[in-house]
Amino acid sequence: MQTYDNEEIKEYVEYCKNKGIKDSSILYWLQNAMRAGVNKNILGILEDTRLTDIEVFQLLACALAEIPESTLKEFAKNPDSISTQIQKYYERMYSPDRKKIYQEIFDEFQIQWQQNFNQLLKQTELLSNMQEFLKKQIIEKEAQIGNLQRTIDNLEEKIRQEQRRAENLELEKKEWENNQKKAEDSATVTSAPGNVKESGKIMCFLKSLLQKNPEKQMIDLIESLEDGQIEEVIDGLERGLDYKTVKRYAKPNYSVKKMREIKNILLKRRVNLL
Repeated sequence: MQTYDNEEIKEYVEYCKNKGIKDSSILYWLQNAMRAGVNKNILGILEDTRLTDIEVFQLLACALAEIPESTLKEFAKNPDSISTQIQKYYERMYSPDRKKIYQEIFDEFQIQWQQNFNQLLKQTELLSNMQEFLKKQIIEKEAQIGNLQRTIDNLEEKIRQEQRRAENLELEKKEWENNQKKAEDSATVTSAPGNVKESGKIMCFLKSLLQKNPEKQMIDLIESLEDGQIEEVIDGLERGLDYKTVKRYAKPNYSVKKMREIKNILLKRRVNLL
């Protein structure tokens, strides 16, 4: 028997592939032949490209059963009749009782090798399935990361929009305060006795102007609305609708489209009234 290291086994497999042996089962039996310690002469018989995987297995079993190399060479010359030749060999060499014993040993050896081979195939299939599972998991995780990134981007955009809206509200507040101050100054100037009637008209106008878009009413209108709905509210106020009229369509359960339609109808009515 001869001993081979892993490097020698790899080199021999590559040699067999280059020689034209592509069948994985044959390569498997040749590797096991080296691990079993058969000599190079036996390997030379087993690597015959005319042999099938079953025939290589049969010759390997004969070699491990210590059938002479010369006999194995004869077997390999006619691979289609290897089984018949093995049977005749045992008939020539052993008595019926001994033949039976050797045949049982051979059959048991063949069964054991076949079981090992089947187990190896199952392990290979299991590893392949595990690889596919891991690939799917990686793809799903990458998709989740992409969704999270998009969510973060959307949240950042909403934060920027809220900051701009807060700045606009602050500007509107200052403008309202300035208008209120101007209105108070105007009311003081027009409070002379000869101008009581005219002063009343101006005060009514200023009161209407000041109540048109106060901060608290604005907050009440938009605090439960989303971005698109808020835009419809602001547009209605800017185009002359008062607080009560805008409140008719500033409903959280109305879609942006429905709010826009109601707003346009109210604007048309206002124009007709004017």
